[in-house]
Amino acid sequence: MARWVNTAADYNTAIKIANAARFGDLRMLQQIGESIFSSRREKTGKMVSELCDEEGDGALHYAAWLGHGEICEYLSKNLKMDVNLTAQSGKTPLCFAANFGDPNAIESLINCGANLNVKDANGLSHLHYAVIGDNPRAIEVLLTKGAQVDVQNFIGSALLLATLHGHISCVKVLLGHNANPNELLCGVVTPLLVAVMNNENCTFHPQDETMEIVELLIKAGADVNKIPVLSLAYHSKELMEYLLESGANPNLLDKVSSPIFFIVTTKNYVIFTFINERYCIAEISP
Repeated sequence: MARWVNTAADYNTAIKIANAARFGDLRMLQQIGESIFSSRREKTGKMVSELCDEEGDGALHYAAWLGHGEICEYLSKNLKMDVNLTAQSGKTPLCFAANFGDPNAIESLINCGANLNVKDANGLSHLHYAVIGDNPRAIEVLLTKGAQVDVQNFIGSALLLATLHGHISCVKVLLGHNANPNELLCGVVTPLLVAVMNNENCTFHPQDETMEIVELLIKAGADVNKIPVLSLAYHSKELMEYLLESGANPNLLDKVSSPIFFIVTTKNYVIFTFINERYCIAEISP
């Protein structure tokens, strides 16, 4: 059998396909595809895959990024392009679709065989990318299709990341799919701890979101005593009261001291007086 040699015309065709995919022109893509002999389509698809920008992102990555599900499907099924093709960053087309939140593109890629639980070079899963993009609909599709809800990396689970960014809608979807609110990062960090830590001196997200996230986590089963969090709520009487009513132990020791001791040493006597009057903990005066 004669070996197929790539010609200038073949490369020109591959470039036209890549451009049509990047600009979302499905009709042009189909016209070009139909002009290619069936025996050459897979080879052409390989050539298209090799046409990348400086970050290694190719036609399929761009199509996923822009939410062109039909184009993703055409490139995969008709030109046999690998839907799990990774860029230099380790990102797959599904990473881009999840990050920018187009459910149709996500479903198209998954239906074409995209690996739901692969991670990029930094250990980020598709679920992490959906959280970063604050895309609850993308999270819903990924989890419904079988993505691992508690997948971890160096910044923790998707739930911890959603808590960190204050993405309330993402938190709700993750908890709705039974994300573990007590999952530990490095043995000490829980989503509840991150939520409580959010204050004027350590701001992760707007202050008014903190209480809602804390309530969502506790109602989903977050253990208020798994990691001592009460002392970190010194900035908010409302938050402190809610934690205490939810069973937080004011005498629980961490590696340094009890929450009440921390509150006194930070000279937050308003909070201390409130706790002491309500729970009769100790008699410590300023």
